[in-house]
Amino acid sequence: MTTATELMALDKKLRQELPEEFREGIHLVQLYAATHYEPALNEMNAFRLIRDAEDLPLDTELILSVYRALTEDTEAECRGWKPRNCHVKCMDSFYIPATWEETPSAMEALCGKYRYLGERPEAVCGDPGSDKDADARLDDICRFLLEFACIHPMLDGNGRLSVLIGQYLLQQAGYSCAVYTPWDCILKLRHSNEHFFHIIRASGICYGMKPLEDDLFVPFMKDTLAEAYHCLETAIRRCP
Repeated sequence: MTTATELMALDKKLRQELPEEFREGIHLVQLYAATHYEPALNEMNAFRLIRDAEDLPLDTELILSVYRALTEDTEAECRGWKPRNCHVKCMDSFYIPATWEETPSAMEALCGKYRYLGERPEAVCGDPGSDKDADARLDDICRFLLEFACIHPMLDGNGRLSVLIGQYLLQQAGYSCAVYTPWDCILKLRHSNEHFFHIIRASGICYGMKPLEDDLFVPFMKDTLAEAYHCLETAIRRCP
């Protein structure tokens, strides 16, 4: 299983090699187009917001701001929390997320539970800490994404939104190149069904059905993130 130390070492190396066009997010335009056949959401808007969000706390306003950026200039039915109940379908399986009435309070509780992830490590303990501390923080970022997926707070774009927030949390944890990784593309193109079935296994077929089981989801997400880092490394090497 991928460790925080391994990812941080790769992040540090890539940080020194990152071309200017990557810093502007130009490479993401093609990646999003390849992943989402008819992209209806404004990923570049949201990307720039989270890239520059170093001083913004993890709260519901940040999440709503990223979602509004994601849906700007689109025909999205709703640009906030979902206004009605829905279910998520994948292949022959489905999942029933939090109700629309539960969603605002569930998101407040989620942000409160993981609020420290929006702070820099030195702000939490005065020192980036040990490898164990870094691994625990990385695990919590993955748990946040699992709980976010189980709530499924928006009508559309939850996958892309959760990855953007995850990239913001990784950036706060010191993985500055995480914001440039094609994490969403890796999940969508290679592991979409596996991602969905991990969520069902962790939560049951509906929100709150049982205590979350994250023993498979966390290593899956960490290994997928490592795969996204290696894709970024390959892209940098190919850059003229």
